[in-house]
Amino acid sequence: ILATQVFGKAAGNAAAEFSDNEQTEILTHQECELLLRQEFGQEEIMSCTDPENKIKQIRHIMQTYACLHRSEEGLSEALKEIEKIQIQPLKHLGQKNTASYFKAQNAADAAKLILYSMKLRKESRGCHDRIDYPERDEKQTAMNWVTIKENMLQGGPCNI
Repeated sequence: ILATQVFGKAAGNAAAEFSDNEQTEILTHQECELLLRQEFGQEEIMSCTDPENKIKQIRHIMQTYACLHRSEEGLSEALKEIEKIQIQPLKHLGQKNTASYFKAQNAADAAKLILYSMKLRKESRGCHDRIDYPERDEKQTAMNWVTIKENMLQGGPCNI
């Protein structure tokens, strides 16, 4: 989990450096809204409630299923529960708290990626304790990659 913070900061710095060197295009409000709708694709889903409450729900799910002792069953249940949380930041564009909805959506996406990554590691190593795989497995030494592509979680071992 710590690696998400380290590499997230490095990715953010690289993105900032890249954007400093790129020619920027000024988009209209409508063009920005269209790009956001294409990226998040949530036009037909009902509006959700308070984004801070959604973040509390995500935090509770992660503490329940992904903290000290983990299992395939618990991680799968956590993913199901996170999937049920509907945030729809695009339904709140132009409102005072629009950014809070995007923050909650990012928290849900980060939780999904972390849970999926935990499911891929079928061993116990360091603070990663899988009760269904209590032993360290030297075949599991490779780092894993995870992503969300077209609303599907994907991942596997990195061949570095």
